[in-house]
Amino acid sequence: MQERSHSVIAYHAKELDSSDPRAHPWTVGKEDESHRYIDFKSEPHLIRTALEDWAPFSAEPFAETFFQLLEWLNGHDSNVESNDCAFRPAGNNRDKQFQYSMRCDGRLMILFRDLFKNTQTSKVDWLLNEGMQALEEIDQGFVAGAVGFSFSKTAYMAFGKHPKQGAAGHQVMLSFYAYGNDGPAAHDSMNRLLKNVHSALRKIDARTVAET
Repeated sequence: MQERSHSVIAYHAKELDSSDPRAHPWTVGKEDESHRYIDFKSEPHLIRTALEDWAPFSAEPFAETFFQLLEWLNGHDSNVESNDCAFRPAGNNRDKQFQYSMRCDGRLMILFRDLFKNTQTSKVDWLLNEGMQALEEIDQGFVAGAVGFSFSKTAYMAFGKHPKQGAAGHQVMLSFYAYGNDGPAAHDSMNRLLKNVHSALRKIDARTVAET
């Protein structure tokens, strides 16, 4: 993770940019076939139970905040949607630029609901850059969290039957890092961070039609 000033919590995590294409929609996980793609637009009732990493923490505020983010992203009022996500609970912090003893982290993939836009480089660039800028403008006094934005190469199967035939494009990955001096504090920071992400994405969502 690159160093940042205390007023900036969003950055382009170029080290996480992926050129290894993955299909959208994907089917099952490479490492664990019990992990499968779920279209939460059509099955929103699964959001709170089907996410292997998040469901065990469903009683904690940060998980509820994440579920609400997914419900909005995949609901009728959003022009974007979610794809894959993950979460790792609080453990020892190895990020020296954050002076806390514990860190938890997670990720979320987002893409335009209009799939063709994800095959246009300028539009995916817009989504990443506008998302970072919006997040930087929110809660600038928050120093216990950061979000790395990166590009993930994607084959959009709506435009072909096989990964090599699907139209080449990208989606945007948000990598969350939240810190605290103990586990509950790190999870509290994750809750605050996810609320900020939700606000930032809502802020740019209305412009995804007009400005892309």
